[in-house]
Amino acid sequence: MQNYRFKNAVIFDDHELFSQSFETLLEKTNLFTSVRSFQDEAAFLKHLISNIQYQNYIFLDFFINNKYSLSLINDIRRINKENKIIMISSVTNSSLVELIENHKPEGFISKFSNLQNVIECINNINENKTYRSEEIEILLSQIKTKGKQIFSTREIELLQYFNDGNTIEKTAEKLNLSKHTIIAHRKNMMAKTKTNSIIELLAIAREKNII
Repeated sequence: MQNYRFKNAVIFDDHELFSQSFETLLEKTNLFTSVRSFQDEAAFLKHLISNIQYQNYIFLDFFINNKYSLSLINDIRRINKENKIIMISSVTNSSLVELIENHKPEGFISKFSNLQNVIECINNINENKTYRSEEIEILLSQIKTKGKQIFSTREIELLQYFNDGNTIEKTAEKLNLSKHTIIAHRKNMMAKTKTNSIIELLAIAREKNII
């Protein structure tokens, strides 16, 4: 593992007010060479590529511009495998927490985390440990108690794409899956919920606060 002299903090969140306040919070830690925030995906990725020689601690909002940001995780790691990803979210749904966990971020904190939580998160990651804030740990314990969710993490991801109005073909293209795989997942979800249309399926997902 490369020993980076400079560590930068990068925030990607589409709410400017939160980004600015969180940027101020990170500056108070005195743990980073620089702290930058972005609301635009293209500018955010361009910044990471331009700073590939540095190790970036990326604070990534889970829900950006009305869609999940998880698809960015592979891009971030492809740019530099030593980048550290800390998900920041206010989600309270255990199914969505499980979906995020499936992408194995180094850190996972609530948007309500204080300075002490953030410092603890960064220090844990510096020691090659993962970190989950207390609010997230509670939701994770609920998952273990409740057992298996009605939808798998992949199915929840597909539901979000369907909810955004994507066709089967477009969803398959975005997720690099075959059209037949998407159709099979959709049939399986409809069978689980005893629904006869995508409209009914999405209605149940909304009722359960999954999308």
